[in-house]
Amino acid sequence: MCHECELDAGKITRHASAEETVASPRHGQPTTFWSRWRTGRDHLDGAALPDPARRRLVLGAGAAVATAGLLSTPAVLAETRVARALAPSRRQGRGVRSLRFFHTHTGERLKVTYAEDGEYLPDALDEISHLLRDFRSGDVHPIDPGTLDILYHLRQQMGGSGTYQVISAFRSPATNDMLRSRGSAVARRSLHMDGRAIDVRLTGVETRRLREAALKLKAGGVGYYPRSDFLHVDTGRVRTW
Repeated sequence: MCHECELDAGKITRHASAEETVASPRHGQPTTFWSRWRTGRDHLDGAALPDPARRRLVLGAGAAVATAGLLSTPAVLAETRVARALAPSRRQGRGVRSLRFFHTHTGERLKVTYAEDGEYLPDALDEISHLLRDFRSGDVHPIDPGTLDILYHLRQQMGGSGTYQVISAFRSPATNDMLRSRGSAVARRSLHMDGRAIDVRLTGVETRRLREAALKLKAGGVGYYPRSDFLHVDTGRVRTW
């Protein structure tokens, strides 16, 4: 599963508070699918996207179609299932969706609104993808919006004020191969490599409680690591460990 993540977690101390709201420092403008979309260099069905589509991506089923040019078919299907699993919460929260992150390896912080009125915001998705890059190699990969929705709904259920301490998010193929070579139980095709998995803690919330809430969502995989005190969530099939 995600046992390799404990290699990362073992180096970390818990030093982010629920009040951290400072924007992340930028290490150059990230070049991702979302920024290419915004400038009209990506296309759907061979046609240039209209201006509104460059600025916003429709949530739910529309987002699954929107990411078809980026993600594999299983990922698109996962987003559709995630949308169904989160449908009741989505109907109650189609206004502003915001998240707070603190990256435990880079020290970067980000407070970001990534969706408004039922639409994802590509600029915000760029910022998030940059923050959640492979911290070893610096490689940036688009983060599945479905993963962000899982984090958002978990945070809302836990009071809506905590900061996510990020232990591991996107992982490049080279990093994944390196971890596999160390003999850890690393999946050859880890969902971290597709930007569809993240390992986190939430400040002010016991990770055990966060796990219980994630299991109730039934929106994807949930892995609990009590020794290192973090939770893995992803948009793969529903499973737990």
